[in-house]
Parts: sequence; structure tokens; C-alpha cells
Amino acid sequence: GEQDQDRSPFQSRVQAMGSPHWRDNTSESFVAHRSSTLESNNNNEESRNEVDPIWEYFGDEGWEPYEPQDQSKIESVYQDYTSNNAVTSALYITTSQWMYHIDVETMEQRNAEHPDSTVRRIRRSL
Repeated sequence: GEQDQDRSPFQSRVQAMGSPHWRDNTSESFVAHRSSTLESNNNNEESRNEVDPIWEYFGDEGWEPYEPQDQSKIESVYQDYTSNNAVTSALYITTSQWMYHIDVETMEQRNAEHPDSTVRRIRRSL
């Protein structure tokens, strides 16, 4: 079929599946992880605490975290985009049921496969 520019930057689903942003073939269950590390700077000043960001979407039950393998993918695109090194502000992730288009510029998730193209808000929490 013809490419729908509003739904996908890919020419076809086959091309999208070949994308490096395609889903990992893991079936890990999500366990919230917020790791903090202490880092000392070269001047031996007070250390600071760093927390990994958590990416969430606003689902039917409120804010819900993305799967661990998707957290790092979304954060990578976000870091590239905010440092002006990005080609795009978006990526595709999949779950066991759907493929989603995630855009860190608009902070939205769009269901790329559902007939209604459901859009939900996303957020990055520290």
C-alpha cells in the first residue's frame, strides 16, 4: 500500500520491522528500576545523586511505565533529540499486541496499528 505520512516514516511494515527501533524479542515483565549512582567530581566536592529517568504513557489506569527494553530506546532518542544530534524525534516500539509511534518532541504515543490510531500522552520522570 501507499505510505501514510501521518502514521509512519517507513515505506512499508517490512521496512519498519527492519528498523533498529523494532521490538526486542524478550518477554521480560516490567520491574520498575530507578538506579542511583554517586559520582564525585574532580574537585572532591559533594557528590550528587543521579536517577535514571522513567518513561510513562497515560493509559486507562493512569500513568504506566514502558517496558525496560523500551525505556532505554526512548531515552536514547530523547537524548539525541535534545542534544540536536537527532535525525528524528520519534521511534517505533511494539508490545505483544500493538506497534506504537513514540514522539519525544510532541510527547505523544500513537497506536500505529489500531484503526483509531489512539493517541496518548507520554512523560519523562526523574
